[in-house]
Amino acid sequence: MKRKIFRMICMAVVMASSAYLIWYGYLWRQNQKIYDKVFEQLAEYPETGETGEQYPDYELWNDTALETFRQINPDVVGMLYIPDTVLCYPVVMTEEEGGSYYLYRDLYGKSNINGSVFADYRSPLLNPDYGEDQGKETDMQNIILYGHNMRNGSMFGTIRKYTDPEFFQAHREVYFNYGQDGSKRYEICSVLTLRTDDLYDRELFGRYTVPEDQKDTFVSYLRKRSLYETGISFGTDDSFLILLTCYSGVKNGRVAVVAKQASW
Repeated sequence: MKRKIFRMICMAVVMASSAYLIWYGYLWRQNQKIYDKVFEQLAEYPETGETGEQYPDYELWNDTALETFRQINPDVVGMLYIPDTVLCYPVVMTEEEGGSYYLYRDLYGKSNINGSVFADYRSPLLNPDYGEDQGKETDMQNIILYGHNMRNGSMFGTIRKYTDPEFFQAHREVYFNYGQDGSKRYEICSVLTLRTDDLYDRELFGRYTVPEDQKDTFVSYLRKRSLYETGISFGTDDSFLILLTCYSGVKNGRVAVVAKQASW
């Protein structure tokens, strides 16, 4: 009798797990279709301008993609891209639900466990109207982007791979276009694993602005806590793009890829 009950419980667990995986896969496909539809429209976009001038493929395509996604959702504030990876997504931003509105919503605002890549709305670079005391001229101004660490590698599944220095060596640059003079190029300078229950991590990390008297401490933190030496120099005069996602390798963990803005 006990064995029969045990087998029934096991079968129920297997069936429930299978149903979850099927539902999870369905939601991922629905989410991906939103992006694929736009990407397919842009696949035939010309590589040269009307007068014959040459453009970098990404630069021309990216500006068009940004405007196309903004027509779908005005909350889109940028396009994020890491060459030779699957990470190529529009970035959304809103103050709703404390900024986490898109954590479990797709680009149309519909419920989806995959969520969307979204920005911290408190960044003066993306939201200059937020807060009266934000974005002082002497402050370091950073952009923080969040996304789910999906097992299938989508969304910010690429970010966890940066814990491997060999992956970093093959993918050292990030591009983010947030509509101000086109795309910005960033060089990855630090990769960290953090704990959300560590007060030190919470105090020093996640800084969308860093006051003048705290810049040295913040930059020192990025250097000391990096998992490996990237060979990219950075200092208190730089501004940073921070990509943050969950990380199972550390209890209550997060992995962060920090990149400094660089010239073209």
